[in-house]
Amino acid sequence: MKVARLGRLAVLGAAVALAVPTVASANEVTKWNEITVNTVNAQPPITSAPPAGAVFIAMVQGAVYGAVNAADRHGRPYLINRSYPKASPDAAAATAAYRVLWELFPAQRGTLDAEYATSLAAIPNDGEDQGKAVGEMAAAAMLAEGHDGRTVIGCAYGSVVPGVWQPLPGPPAAPACDPSPWVKDAKPFVVQSASQFRTAGPYPLDSAAYAADYNEVKEIGSLTSTARM
Repeated sequence: MKVARLGRLAVLGAAVALAVPTVASANEVTKWNEITVNTVNAQPPITSAPPAGAVFIAMVQGAVYGAVNAADRHGRPYLINRSYPKASPDAAAATAAYRVLWELFPAQRGTLDAEYATSLAAIPNDGEDQGKAVGEMAAAAMLAEGHDGRTVIGCAYGSVVPGVWQPLPGPPAAPACDPSPWVKDAKPFVVQSASQFRTAGPYPLDSAAYAADYNEVKEIGSLTSTARM
């Protein structure tokens, strides 16, 4: 389905954007992608850690797609069902990105205001007002979907129980923890739930199946194994 592909591509694009350096922009879409990545990366780990950062970048990029697609229909509607052919796509893109970021990161509003003013100054007046209105609609629709799950501020330290996930040690004197545990409960963009495609997990440590697998690995993997071919 096109919507499913769109959602997967949005999340993939968000992950790629976090992993590569930002580049010079050629239009409002790429310009605000760069602003988005820089804004997210400037946040504390609860927001900027890769799983969390991907959520926020996907929110911005999804709103931008919905706004631009409403102004210049080229794909299946997302967030906005109606078309606005007289709206400026550039104004729609800049406004959608700006408004989502402005709501998500209050501490960055001064910088975002300046970037937005610069964008609007370079956009022709023809269709600008309607483009801004379309961008506002897309941003409001995205924010209303509830993907931001930062309800608990802090670390998830895992467990010392054998067989349960434990984080790797952090830098000296830093706690070993997952800085963005809220992501596991964040509302997905396309799938019905975060657990929809979850696997059954490993065998219980006290099960015969686990013991058999363990002994097989031990027998074959031993440095002096006689069972290894």
